[in-house]
Amino acid sequence: MRVVIVGAGAMGCLFGFLLYKAGQEVWLLEKHSGLVSHIKKYGIQVEGMSGEHHFFPLITSEAEEIKEAELILIFVKAFDTFQAILKAKLLVGPDSVVLTLQNGIGNVEEIVRVVGYKQTMAGTTAQGATVLGLGHIRHAGTGETVIGELDGEKTSRLEK
Repeated sequence: MRVVIVGAGAMGCLFGFLLYKAGQEVWLLEKHSGLVSHIKKYGIQVEGMSGEHHFFPLITSEAEEIKEAELILIFVKAFDTFQAILKAKLLVGPDSVVLTLQNGIGNVEEIVRVVGYKQTMAGTTAQGATVLGLGHIRHAGTGETVIGELDGEKTSRLEK
């Protein structure tokens, strides 16, 4: 599955690592070109709850470089959600899911405004991560991640 994580902060890098480790094709879409350059050159270091790891994800600041994705996972700060989803809209195909695990309120509504109700899922996570430096995070806590369709239905795409 091609997964695009929008936002290469602590949680974006953590979920990028976890999905990469699970064998998914992971892309990071990050607006800050300095961070993109750093990660391309040095990769991402993960330490903490999941052990010590170093990996080189695919990363860009240009959505045009990435083909349509099955899952677009939003991990930007709430105030950046609308601009981030506008940029990521190029990645959304008819069967794509845009999932937010962000903190804050109003994120789902911003995503629905751009990609529509059908494409959007919401969730919450009790995973914890901290940025220690450019491309360096600490997996600071583990916990349940819960996702769902906006109407509460259990669907095959939710299971996938």
